[in-house]
Amino acid sequence: MDDNEMTARLQKGDITALEHVYKEYADKLYSFAISISKKKETAEDAVADVFVMLYSYLSSGRRVDNLKAFLYTSVRNTVYDNFKLSSRNLPFPDDDVFVDNTLDMSEKLMIYDALNRLPSDEREI
Repeated sequence: MDDNEMTARLQKGDITALEHVYKEYADKLYSFAISISKKKETAEDAVADVFVMLYSYLSSGRRVDNLKAFLYTSVRNTVYDNFKLSSRNLPFPDDDVFVDNTLDMSEKLMIYDALNRLPSDEREI
């Protein structure tokens, strides 16, 4: 069964077509993901997420013209998204590293006032 036939069957909600696609591409996609992420867990998660997304995407009636390109691009993007999320969740040192408790009230008010003048999307880290 070729990619176009598998894609057409997936668009009809055929779960056995997903099994065929998985058998055909899972190991290759895992190798690709591990080459990017260097982490087994990240690669495994990315491949699993992509197959869930593929089934959902196609069974909702959307089209994929090139299945192989779609899968590889999706894995790459999923790995990169995981990098972004994990970098946001890095532990920070103790708060006292960032807070200078020696500020007097007038300095704190100046900082508070300056922060309030920023647009709301620039106030967040």
